[in-house]
Amino acid sequence: MAETTALNPHKERSLRIMEVATQLFHEQGYEAVSLRDIAKRAGISSGSLYYYIESKQSLLVDLMEESLSALLHAVTSAGIARVHPSKQLALLTNVFLEQARRDGLQLALAFRESGRLSTHHRGEIDGLLLRFTDQLDQAISARCGVDCSYLQHMGITGGILSVLKSHLYDEPWLVGSDDGNLLCRIVDVLATELVCTRGKTGVPGVVSDV
Repeated sequence: MAETTALNPHKERSLRIMEVATQLFHEQGYEAVSLRDIAKRAGISSGSLYYYIESKQSLLVDLMEESLSALLHAVTSAGIARVHPSKQLALLTNVFLEQARRDGLQLALAFRESGRLSTHHRGEIDGLLLRFTDQLDQAISARCGVDCSYLQHMGITGGILSVLKSHLYDEPWLVGSDDGNLLCRIVDVLATELVCTRGKTGVPGVVSDV
């Protein structure tokens, strides 16, 4: 979560609650954490907590929305579509890793805990997740020269996304620049190999000699 200065007391306390909730949800899992647990670690009474949040679920939604919106903003700001097609996937991976360094725990919650949400909230968060998946689709498509629809049909985008997510869950705060460069190369090679391998299955319109 980004650091902020010169906050009013209410805003400062709200950010503290979000920070504490992120830590507890990561350590114990969303279902195991109570509002009392959050209030205790944040140093406020359980009753006072409702001045800052509506419910535990609304708090989780706020955390997810904040982290996913920051990720999407970073992707947009990077201008991925303006770089050479062969470099777009590596740039997107770098953007993802940079967000993991800044806010890995909160971003991990967004990908891992969306299934805990009610139908109403799930639609909102799924929309943000879909926007990132679409960006990943486009980057792989540019890199490998195949249609996004084929990538989705063959599960290639989902496979690459799983690699990125697994990296989030594996102590993302320890990621250094060298580790990030290695992961970028792994993602790039994996994407091209998956397209080449699965392109040999005879699906029409697939380039198999990337």
